[in-house]
Amino acid sequence: MTILVLGDSFAARMGRNYPWCDVLSEILNEDVENYGLGGSALEYSYNAFLKHYTPEKYSRVIFIMTDEYRHFYMDLKNDNSEFLNFHLNSSNSLNDLKNLNKISEKWTRIESINAIHKKIFQGQELINSYYRSSYAWKLTAIEDSIRYRVREPLLILDIEQLVNIQLLDYNNLNIEWDPTLENKNRPNHLSIKQSKQLANYIAQYFKDGFDIHRTFEEPSKYYTISNTHEEAGLDK
Repeated sequence: MTILVLGDSFAARMGRNYPWCDVLSEILNEDVENYGLGGSALEYSYNAFLKHYTPEKYSRVIFIMTDEYRHFYMDLKNDNSEFLNFHLNSSNSLNDLKNLNKISEKWTRIESINAIHKKIFQGQELINSYYRSSYAWKLTAIEDSIRYRVREPLLILDIEQLVNIQLLDYNNLNIEWDPTLENKNRPNHLSIKQSKQLANYIAQYFKDGFDIHRTFEEPSKYYTISNTHEEAGLDK
């Protein structure tokens, strides 16, 4: 029995200790096939879903929905195509790429960025600024498609739900969100305790029909808040 996991950095292992997918694997005694990729957008996750999912191949499916303002560019006909990602604006996208280069070799190398790449970023920034809701359909269309296609038990989580857990430690430690502070003991942008708790709630969702979504509405009631940088998996 194998669980299919798709999404961005809230799904990917990223070489961290105790990502929730591996904890879940132990709890349910099932393997995990994880196609999460840090920094990726809905386009990447959905294409990975179309490529790998077939009915009865997996025991369960977990899909993390990132926001519609992140965009992903690649040549779908070329498996060796480098990935390019846009998030928020041009400068943020370039900064993201520096960190993404450390995560995977699939991303366009920051030193390879040229005038054409920058024009793509600038153009997408203009579109997001003037026609912000142009891509709102992505969330609905992709979620509807996944729910229609998947025959097995399915869990779809929204990035905003997981961000609510992520920010618990930052707010308690009174520090600004900064992904470069994360070390190997912060899997999926969560503390190890929070990652294990999330995995347990997901297991309860699949086994007992537990309403996991309520844990995101008041996360401080369901997830342990770190009192030190070390507990949170954050460097000073």
